[in-house]
Amino acid sequence: MTDININKYLKSLSEQYTSGNYDEVIDGFLSIKGKIPKDLFHYNLGSAFAKKGEYGAGRYHLELALQSGYWQEPVIKNINSILKVQSIKDISNSKLMKEKTLNKIDYISMDIFIFVSLVILLVSLFIRLKKIINTKVLIPLIVLALVPVGTKYLYSTSYKTAVVLENSQLYEGPSRAFESGFDIQAGSKIIIGKKSDDWFFIRYPESLSGWVNAKKLGFLE
Repeated sequence: MTDININKYLKSLSEQYTSGNYDEVIDGFLSIKGKIPKDLFHYNLGSAFAKKGEYGAGRYHLELALQSGYWQEPVIKNINSILKVQSIKDISNSKLMKEKTLNKIDYISMDIFIFVSLVILLVSLFIRLKKIINTKVLIPLIVLALVPVGTKYLYSTSYKTAVVLENSQLYEGPSRAFESGFDIQAGSKIIIGKKSDDWFFIRYPESLSGWVNAKKLGFLE
């Protein structure tokens, strides 16, 4: 498809969305995957799945839209709608400080952390060149400049997030042979920990700790 045809096709999909033909919208966007920006692809696909009532797939693609750099306000609005409809309590609306902090770090792209680190570094070098500070003060500032990007890197290497794609049971161990505890709702965002075969332990939120089968999860980048 040429750019002009893509634009016409997107317009037709928008009309289908307005008319409530969500299956057509989903099939349409899947057919042009790779031909439009990732953030636009995931946002529209996630919105259509959510409208259709497939909240797990909807939340999954909306989260990918955020990670791809889509404008946060409409994505967060749609995610909050899923949380409200499903009465979900996960890391995105947790009242625990650690879980709230982890979720905020997850929502901010590495580019932003790199930008902040560069700004601190450049300001530090500038004021050193102007002899406002001495070398002894410059060294701690350079270390400080590495904190933002280091924080994001540490998060990305220490934590892996996922979205529950369909209502699932949690088990006390990595197998259905173990006793099941309670259900986890489709659309819940979790941080996973240790893995055993095809099972993952939910690390956060702590209120949902238990083992869930990998087939029930959509892993975020």
